[in-house]
Order: sequence, then structure tokens, then C-alpha cells
Amino acid sequence: MADQVSHSTIAVGQFKIVAEHPMVNPGVPCTLDKFKLDETLMETTQIIDNAIIVPLVDGSTITLTNTIKAGTLKFAAVRHSDNWRSGDIVAYANAMLDAGATVGATFTLYYFFNGERVSYLLENCCVKTCKQLTFAGNAINTHDVEFTYASIAKVPS
Repeated sequence: MADQVSHSTIAVGQFKIVAEHPMVNPGVPCTLDKFKLDETLMETTQIIDNAIIVPLVDGSTITLTNTIKAGTLKFAAVRHSDNWRSGDIVAYANAMLDAGATVGATFTLYYFFNGERVSYLLENCCVKTCKQLTFAGNAINTHDVEFTYASIAKVPS
């Protein structure tokens, strides 16, 4: 008998990010949205490998490991407002920069996978890069926005 095929469903239109920053929107979470559906909406990249192998001259090795969960968070955003309160992530990143932040934001990301909500908490998020202006003729430009984060963890939904 053949193995049973498994199928999965991700509701891509239900991807959300909720941001809170003590100098921009203290105690008032803001839902950031308007990401391009036909591109990578969001991706995280570790800042450092969690394991490396050091080869020794005699052919043996030493493996070094760590539990660092810091990295960068990149969004493919579309400008839809100049006000972060409307959920524009470029405007939110600019507000963080304007605040001269000495502390990072907290982001909660969630999406639905096979009918269940999946949530991640990213802490101490700081603006790494934010494309300020980009214009095109008959097209919607992508504004790449990147944040650094100190930790990421899956949290109960």
C-alpha cells in the first residue's frame, strides 16, 4: 500500500504583524500591513550560525555551538500612507528613527497554518534599513524594510 499523501494550507492573506514601541506607540499595539502578496512577504535570517566545525590538522574536528536567536527581519512592503497609525510599516520604521530610539520594538507575527494560528514574538527590534523613497510609473514599488531582533520565539496563540 502506498504512503498517504499529506496536504497543508497556509492562509497568506491572514499574515499579520503587531508592533509596539515604548517611544512610538507605548501601550497601544499597531497592526502593520499592506505587504506584496506576489513576493516574499517577510523573512528572518540568523545573524550567526548556531554551529560551526573547526577542522584540526590531525583530521579530527571540534564543533562549537551556541543558542543565539538574534537576526534580521525583512519585509517587502507597499506604501499606502504616510502615517504609521494606518499600518504603514515604512512610516512606522521612520517614526522609530525619528524617536531616536534607545530601545527596540516588540513584534508579534502570526499567520494561519492548517486552520491553526501560529505566533512568533520578536524582541528588541530596531530599524536596520528602510528604503525611504521609490517611485515607478505603472507599478507598485516594493519598499524593503529590515529590522534587527535580539530574540525570536514561538509563542502560544
